[in-house]
Amino acid sequence: MDLRNTDKCAGPYDGIYASGCFYHITKPEFVRCVLSYWELLSPSGVFYLNMKKGQGARFEEKPGPRYPGGVKARECLQGKRFYAYYQRDELASILRAFEILH
Repeated sequence: MDLRNTDKCAGPYDGIYASGCFYHITKPEFVRCVLSYWELLSPSGVFYLNMKKGQGARFEEKPGPRYPGGVKARECLQGKRFYAYYQRDELASILRAFEILH
């Protein structure tokens, strides 16, 4: 299912785990997702995500040297991928309804 399409999800959920995905959507899409995920969580629910640190958004041809798949995975990946980068204060502003644990 597309992570932006939460209208088919029936919460509440005790946790939502989003690793390595949110930085591949636009910033306005991310803001909409955060709001809808907030609505899906139980009052004590946990929302895990990881993001790319930096500024702006752009398409990139190859994954960077720290890509977790290693050298072989970087060689196999073809085509451009979209990345949105965030500064800590920008991300904190978007996630202001959440208690940031780490």
